[in-house]
Formats: sequence, structure tokens, C-alpha cells
Amino acid sequence: MPGRIHIAESRTLVSTILGSCVSVTLFDTALHWGTINHFQLPFGNHEPERSACFGNVAIEQQIATMVTQGTHLRDVEAKIFGGACMHSRGSRRSMGDQNIDVARELLERHGIAVVAEDVGGDRGRRLVFDTGTGDVWIKRL
Repeated sequence: MPGRIHIAESRTLVSTILGSCVSVTLFDTALHWGTINHFQLPFGNHEPERSACFGNVAIEQQIATMVTQGTHLRDVEAKIFGGACMHSRGSRRSMGDQNIDVARELLERHGIAVVAEDVGGDRGRRLVFDTGTGDVWIKRL
């Protein structure tokens, strides 16, 4: 669901549907477990809004949780999905583009390699993430 983060305690298949929203998967290649978020907006600036609906909050929460569980960031691989432009672009950058940008910027800041992405365009996606292998399957909608 939008605004949620799934932290795997055991191998799980997690499914979500994305339009302009973005999901970032993080997979620990040494410990073989992963996490996925689903965020709607790039930034939340007010304390009451610090929820996983915002990319800056969701990604930081994912990373912090992985580190507290014993993950070394050098072992983490990221994948980014979604960020479609679901409406006319006009003269402004689409919300999908802004969501993609925040994901890329935060992952780079933490030194986490992005090993795959399927982003942008004008069609939604159905995503399935295997938290035990890091594999992701995408179906364009």
C-alpha cells in the first residue's frame, strides 16, 4: 500500500501497483533479506507528516532499519521502480520524475548501488519483489 514499508523477517513475495509513486527495493546480498517501500511524494517537511508516504522519509527509514538489523551498506543493492507521468506534463517536472530523483539522490548519498530500475514513462506497473532473493518482476499496466 502507498505509504508503507515492508521489512522482511522471512522470505516473502510483496506486490504493489505503481503509477507516479515509486518503490525502492533494498537487498542485503550477504544476509539475503530485503525491504521495499511505496511512496507517493518526494519530500515531507513537517514533523507530523514524517511518514513513509514521503520518499525522503521512507528511504531513510529503510536504510536505518537495515543497519540496526546488522546490514553493512556496502552489501546493499537497490532497485527503483515507478515514477510514471500519469497526467499531462505541462511546463513543470512531473511528480513521478521528482519521486525518481529523490530516490536516486538519497541512495547515492548513502553509497548504495542502484543495480536496476524501471522508471518513468506514462504507464503504471505491477511489481512483485522477492525479499529472499532480491528478484523483482514487473508487468506494465
